[in-house]
Amino acid sequence: MLNQKFSALRLRDGDGAIREEFVDQVAHAIDAGDIAALRLLVDDLHEADLGALVEALEADKRPRLAELFGIDFDFTALTEVDNAVREEILEELPPQTVAKGVREIESDDAVVILEDQPTEERAEILDQIPPPERITIARGLEYPEDSAGRRMQTEFVAVPP
Repeated sequence: MLNQKFSALRLRDGDGAIREEFVDQVAHAIDAGDIAALRLLVDDLHEADLGALVEALEADKRPRLAELFGIDFDFTALTEVDNAVREEILEELPPQTVAKGVREIESDDAVVILEDQPTEERAEILDQIPPPERITIARGLEYPEDSAGRRMQTEFVAVPP
C-alpha cells in the first residue's frame, strides 16, 4: 500500500516543476528519518530530477537527504543544482561523506562538485580518496575553469578491434 501511495504521485507538474506534494512527501520522510520511504520516493529518479528535488527542498533538509542515503546518495545530482545550493550542502556534510560520494561518480562530475570548495576543505576531501582516483580528480582541478581539460573525463576503455 505504501508503495502504491508513493508511486501514485507524479513527480512533475504541467510546467515541468517538481510537484509540491512530492516535495512534501520527501520532506516528511526526511523529518521522520524514514529511509525506506525515501528509497521508494527517490531511488529511481534520474540525477536531473534528484537535483531538482534537492533544490525544491528547504535548505535544512538538503544535507539530511544525503546523510540518510549515505553512500547510496547519487552525488551526480549535485552537478545539476545551483552552485550556491551545492556549496551549502557540501558545507554541512562531513568530508568523509563527500569523499565517498565523489569516488562513486565520473571524474568530471567529481571535479564540478569539488571545484568551488575552499582549498583546505578540498584537500581534506581529496586526502580521503585512494591515490588513483585522487590523482585523476586533482589533475582535473588543475585545468582552468571552463576549459576542455576541466570538463573532460580522463578515464577511458580500450576495446580490441
